[in-house]
Amino acid sequence: MRPFLVLLFISLCFSCESKEKALILPLLEITDITVLDFTDMPIPDERSSFGTYSNSFYFTHDLLDSLGLYRYDFEEDIWESTFFPLDGPNGLKKYDDFILINDTLAIHGLKGFSSFQLVNLKSNQVETFRFSDTKMGISKLTSSSVYYDGNILGFPISYSMSNKDENYTKEVPIYGFYDIGLSKLVTSFGFPEEFQNYTFSTNFLNRDFLVVGETIHLSMHKSDFIYSFDLNGGLKKKTSVSSSYVSHVNPGIETNQIQNMISTMLGGIYSSFLYDGKYFYRSVLYVPKHLQQEDSGDLKSFMESYENARFKVIKLDKNFEIVAEGEFDGASSKKGIGDNFYFIKEGSLYYWLLDKQKEDLERFVTLE
Repeated sequence: MRPFLVLLFISLCFSCESKEKALILPLLEITDITVLDFTDMPIPDERSSFGTYSNSFYFTHDLLDSLGLYRYDFEEDIWESTFFPLDGPNGLKKYDDFILINDTLAIHGLKGFSSFQLVNLKSNQVETFRFSDTKMGISKLTSSSVYYDGNILGFPISYSMSNKDENYTKEVPIYGFYDIGLSKLVTSFGFPEEFQNYTFSTNFLNRDFLVVGETIHLSMHKSDFIYSFDLNGGLKKKTSVSSSYVSHVNPGIETNQIQNMISTMLGGIYSSFLYDGKYFYRSVLYVPKHLQQEDSGDLKSFMESYENARFKVIKLDKNFEIVAEGEFDGASSKKGIGDNFYFIKEGSLYYWLLDKQKEDLERFVTLE
C-alpha cells in the first residue's frame, strides 16, 4: 500500500479564517492473487449463485435435472459436490437462486411461483413457504442479501406491478421479513424517497442488499447514498458514498429492454456493495465519456465502448468513512477486475480477475 499522505491547505475566505483539509487517500493496489482450479468442474455462469461460507467458496450450476452445489475448501484445497433433484417430492421444482444460510440450511428462490424453499443440507428435505399475496414473490438472492435469526428470514422481494405506473416506486416493497413459524411476511420496506413519484426502467432501479448483523444496507446502482434499515424496515441512516462517474439523469423507459440497459450502463453504476468483516467496499463501473462510441445506442457499439470500462473501488471503515480507493481496468480484454464473482478468504475480499491465462483456472485478487 502506498504511503498515506496528508496535504493541508489553508485558505482565507473574506474576513473569516478557516482551514480546509484536503486528504489524499491511500491507493488500493493488488496485493495477492488466488487461483481456483475448476478442472472437472463446471465454470460458474451468470445464472450461478455463489458465496463464501465456513472457509469455503461455493457456487451452483444448472444440470437440467438437478442443481449442482460445488464447494471449494481453502484449507484442504479440495472440491466437494452435492446434487439436488428438481423433480420428485423433495424436488426444487426449478433451477433458481440457492444461498447457504448456515451449516444445515439453504434458501432456494422460486421466482414466478410466489413462494420459496428451505433446504436441509444434511437430509436434503425441502420445505416450501408461500406468500399470501400471489403478486408477491422472491427477488434476486445473493450470499450477502439474506438475514436469518432462526425464525425471521429476510430477503429481497418483488411485487407484480408495471414499472411504468407512476406509483410503482412508492408502493412496491423491495425487501421483506418472513416469519417461518407463522408462514407469512410480517414487514417490508420499499424504494428510497429519492426514487419515488417517478418512473424508471428496471435497469435503472437495480440494487444490492448487504446484511451485516441486524442491519440491512441498500445500495441502489444509481444513488450516491447507502441506506441502512433495521429489522422492522425502518430507515436508520442515509450515508453519502458518491462518485462523479455515476450519472443520475433518468433516461426514461424504452420499449426495447436492451436500450434501457445501454442507457443505464453508459451513465455509470454502483455495481456492488461488499463487506469483508472489517471494511466495506463500494464499486463503480463506468466508461469514460471521451472513450464512448459516438453512437453507442446499438449493442455492437455499446460492447465496443465497454472495452474501455473502468472499475473503481471505494474502501470504507465501519462508519462509512473512506479510507482508500483505487481504479482499475474493468474489461477482460485489458486484464481488468470485476465483481461478477468474488469471495472472502482469511478476512480479505477477493475480486475476479477477468483475463484468463489458462483454461479452467480462474484468478482472484485482493486489494490493499
